[in-house]
Amino acid sequence: MAARRKTAAKPRPRRRKPPLNVLNTAVTLVQANAAVHAFTNTGIWGFFIAPWMRDAALNPKVDNAIDSRELFSLIQGQNLGGSMTRFSAGVFEAGRSPGTAGLSAVFIDNLKKNAIPATLTIVGADVFKRGIKRLKLLTPLNKVTKMLGFQKDVRWA
Repeated sequence: MAARRKTAAKPRPRRRKPPLNVLNTAVTLVQANAAVHAFTNTGIWGFFIAPWMRDAALNPKVDNAIDSRELFSLIQGQNLGGSMTRFSAGVFEAGRSPGTAGLSAVFIDNLKKNAIPATLTIVGADVFKRGIKRLKLLTPLNKVTKMLGFQKDVRWA
């Protein structure tokens, strides 16, 4: 049997939680908004939050735009062409061949319209982030954050 250690092991220091990186968070939100817009023809706000708002100004209607409430109906295969006035008649037409109506047709139609801008936004946001980091423009903001005492919680880049 091995000899027992006579001194107590030193407790390891607790690992600090990494601070919130504001630049990475902003780029992620821009990229997620572009991806949602590519498929649903509306942004993150219009897809997740606006359908549940009662005010019409907060819930703008766009042609072929899908929100979170309508997505479940489309997944179930319900034809929304007759009841939903904002959908194109061609996309939800009842006489279309199988596999070309409903959710897949809306996604394909929206991707045809939004694929290039979404791709440019997703790639461009990352290029913009790298350029900002390379130019060291966020160093003064990090210094201000440190002076205000938020260094442990927030970091700009």
